[in-house]
Amino acid sequence: MKGEQMASGAIGAAHASDRPDRPSVAMPCVVDLGGMQLEAQLVDIGYGGLGLLLPEQADLFEPETLFEVSIEGLGIIEVECRWRRGERIGAQFFDETAMQTRVQWFMDMHGIVAE
Repeated sequence: MKGEQMASGAIGAAHASDRPDRPSVAMPCVVDLGGMQLEAQLVDIGYGGLGLLLPEQADLFEPETLFEVSIEGLGIIEVECRWRRGERIGAQFFDETAMQTRVQWFMDMHGIVAE
C-alpha cells in the first residue's frame, strides 16, 4: 500500500488478516511469479495457507503464475493462489499435510498464536 512500510520480521496486525482463522503477521517474503521474483509481505499464516501483500509493481500479476513463496524460517513453499483482491492474495499450501509441522514450528518460534 502506498507510503506504508512494515518493519522487517515484525509480528503484528499492521495489515489485519482477511481470515479470522489465521493470525496476522507482518514479515517480508519473496514470491515466485512464474520466473519473476518479487519482494512481498506475509500478512497472515495458518495450517492451510497464507495471505500476502504484493508490491504495487505486481499489478500485472496473474494468479496462475504464483508457484512458490520463500519465507525466512520456513524456506520455499509451494502454493496455489486461491484469490486476489487488489494487492492482497490468499494462497493455499500445495501439500497442506506436509506443511502442518513446519507451520507449527514457525508459529512457535515467532510467538504466533493460532485463533
